[in-house]
Amino acid sequence: MQRIRVAISCFALVGLVCFSVFVHQVIFKPEQPQDILNNEFEHASTPSVAHSQTGSTSQTGKSQHFTEEAPDVVPAESPNRSSSESTESVNLGVKTFELTDFRGEMKKGKLTKIPSVDINTHPSLAWFTKDASTILFPDSEESADRDYFYAWIQLNPNLLHTVERDTFKSLKVEIYDGGSEYRRVRLPRDTGSLEKLLAHEAVLALGNKPISEKIGPNFREEIDTGIRSETKNVFITLMTTSNLSHWRNEIEKLGSVIEHWDPTIRVLVASVPYGKLVDLAEWDFVQAVEPVGTLELTLDSAVPVSGADGLRTHLGVNGEFTGIRGHT
Repeated sequence: MQRIRVAISCFALVGLVCFSVFVHQVIFKPEQPQDILNNEFEHASTPSVAHSQTGSTSQTGKSQHFTEEAPDVVPAESPNRSSSESTESVNLGVKTFELTDFRGEMKKGKLTKIPSVDINTHPSLAWFTKDASTILFPDSEESADRDYFYAWIQLNPNLLHTVERDTFKSLKVEIYDGGSEYRRVRLPRDTGSLEKLLAHEAVLALGNKPISEKIGPNFREEIDTGIRSETKNVFITLMTTSNLSHWRNEIEKLGSVIEHWDPTIRVLVASVPYGKLVDLAEWDFVQAVEPVGTLELTLDSAVPVSGADGLRTHLGVNGEFTGIRGHT
């Protein structure tokens, strides 16, 4: 019986000691290393960053640390320094920064004033002119019955918002949509009207697009060296989508075969003889003539990697493959 009492006393003593240690850990819990790191980071933050944070109560920090070799020490009398900073030594070894996520309201608004452009020094393309007498009227047989022609206009960038499609309707001028200062335009075959147009403050210059701008130099070399009777698949970009049937008929008169028309980008896909491509590009209603690219599949990089030695096409109708090695 005496032994039982001694054992109970020992267990009670051990339990009391363990409970005391637990209470001590709870009440006098030491500061965690992460908390100490955060406190040190807050004291080491640069005054410029701290000041920018106080400007908005909507910013919360998710800290990432970066170091810079040269420290930026703020004088002790600076109002941006906290009282805790003034009692601590400045860390001259590194300079830390904090990146924060902005969670406040993002304010948006239009510019109160559009930046102005100095017209006197504003550049222009080489083929534009301010002299109406130098504007060339088309002399092709197709354009003989037309009292208008297509060209390009350069608008005053400070007055773009004032120009619409029918702004110069009284002069029989139609400006086509476009976001930049250079736009497609339909002009009257009258020098007097062009002079009045160029006198307007919203118009800087007019221009006939030259052949060199409609056909690239590499393609022009191909045209000059090609066999005139052979045909070439080309993209023909038109100046306008109106009167499309007339333009198609004129292009087909050159011996061309039109295969497709895309009204969104004003492009005809056609097969045109090499000997007629320059004649085609000279028309004022044609904006550009470009070759249709040809993609040749060689598998030079795919074969060594995949081990494949050919291509086969899967037929969804019957579930079979066609191509090299027949059907499987």
